Amino acid sequence: MIQELAGTVQATLARLATNTLDPRDEKMFCDHAWVPGTGGVWELQGRFLDAGGAFHFRHVGDYAGVEHLVAAIVTNTGTPAYQAAWRTFVPLLDEWLRIGRRNPWIAEAWDPPFNDRSFALCRSPEHMARAVDRDNWPLGTAFVLADTDVCMIQQRDGGGEFLMIRGSQAFDSWTTGPGAIHGAQLATYLRAVVDAPLDNDGHPSWYDRVRGCASGGEPAVVPAETDPDVARWIAS
Repeated sequence: MIQELAGTVQATLARLATNTLDPRDEKMFCDHAWVPGTGGVWELQGRFLDAGGAFHFRHVGDYAGVEHLVAAIVTNTGTPAYQAAWRTFVPLLDEWLRIGRRNPWIAEAWDPPFNDRSFALCRSPEHMARAVDRDNWPLGTAFVLADTDVCMIQQRDGGGEFLMIRGSQAFDSWTTGPGAIHGAQLATYLRAVVDAPLDNDGHPSWYDRVRGCASGGEPAVVPAETDPDVARWIAS
């Protein structure tokens, strides 16, 4: 049975047939977490651009219980109106494609290939942190933090390492290995990347002190209290 946490299934199906989904929610449209013995927990969330309104449903059980909703969402995201709206939220797409194709690992992506369909929007740093924290994304999978110039592209086949991009500059990498930051700490780091002024090389001004990747070292967050600039831009 579907729990209607925001909106109703009937009204949402009607809106999906006539209104345009907000692409900034696309990583929340259909999220599945496997729970043994249940078929999993399905979370479906989104908002509409045209007439406003939102929906949030939860279903514990098999996919068949939400299949009609998922099919309506997929149809909506395939419309010209949705595709045009999505493109407006990724103004740096061509630049990020160029950066990715110049990366020797990302350029090898083939299943699926690295192209504009590799990118997905995340509404908030928390949503983006949760998305990239899953260690099974194919090579070339990319996440964009909506309403910012920040992007992360998977650069290790089989998962585990994302190229960090701000604007037109790839400046760092984030890994799932020992010492990596996750969850709320990663979300805080993403906020810091968005807010930081840039140095003459186009890097966030503090990045070489916050992460060790600039010199080939392992990523390591410096405690904010040890550096006033870090404290300014990384505030918990």
